[in-house]
Order: sequence, then C-alpha cells, then structure tokens
Amino acid sequence: GTLLKAVEYYYHHFDVFRDYLNSLDQDLTATRWAQEVINNDSKQEEIVFIHENLRQILLAITALEEECLSFYYCRKSDSRFEEEPFKARN
Repeated sequence: GTLLKAVEYYYHHFDVFRDYLNSLDQDLTATRWAQEVINNDSKQEEIVFIHENLRQILLAITALEEECLSFYYCRKSDSRFEEEPFKARN
C-alpha cells in the first residue's frame, strides 16, 4: 500500500514537486537527472494511469489495514484473548 500512497501523493502534488525540482541549481548531476525525469511528460501520465487504475486497490488496502488494527487493539484489550489460540491446554 505504501507505493500506492506515494502515487496518490504525487498525483495530487505533481506540479508543486516539479516546480520545486526545477528551482534547484543544476550543478549536481543528480539534480539535472531528476529534472530531466520530472519534466518528461510520460512520468505524469504514468502517475495518472496508476492513480486512476489502482485507486480501488489503495482504498481496499487502507480499509483492511484499519480493520486489522482495530481488531488487534480490541483483541489486545479483551481478556478473553489472553491465551494463545494454538497453545495446548493442560
């Protein structure tokens, strides 16, 4: 889910990120390379494609994460779950 969340972030903030990279001094090779990559129109198109086609997966992952965390904390605070489920009872 982390990669999809990053895509979601860049989808909404692509122009701001591109403007920031383009404002950096081109003295460093890494900066020039990053500017070339970010200014390639296909990068924004790829982010839009991933966002539009995998958004439902991101929503499902987020819902599962929230449900599992809720279950974990509920289970942890409920004394009925103190025993390990697969431990042999004497």
